[in-house]
Amino acid sequence: MSYSTKHADTLNDTAPNSMEFNKIYNQQLHFQQRLQITPSVESMKDQIMCLIAEATEALNELPWKHWKKNQVANIPKFQDELVDVQLFLLNLTAMSGMTIDQFLVKCADKQQINTQRQKDNY
Repeated sequence: MSYSTKHADTLNDTAPNSMEFNKIYNQQLHFQQRLQITPSVESMKDQIMCLIAEATEALNELPWKHWKKNQVANIPKFQDELVDVQLFLLNLTAMSGMTIDQFLVKCADKQQINTQRQKDNY
């Protein structure tokens, strides 16, 4: 399976723009406030553990056991788990004091760094 240019072409038409992503981020902030989760080192560690658990659940939806035959990927469930991972990442982003715009800029900067590293045979 590979990431096709078809996905890249449709991304601009269907992906949330920065304002929509900001709305999702703010909804997640309100959710955290309703749960009375306050930013602290302990709560960030808890959120990281939750993120790891959700990433593990995502992994379990893919065939990864080399010793087991007839494994099938459950892509819809895999995608659901990725959403959970993203929501915990948004929680951590907010707890760290980063705005969503700062997060998106850091993502873009890191993508440029990684692209350059590949060009430089890093």
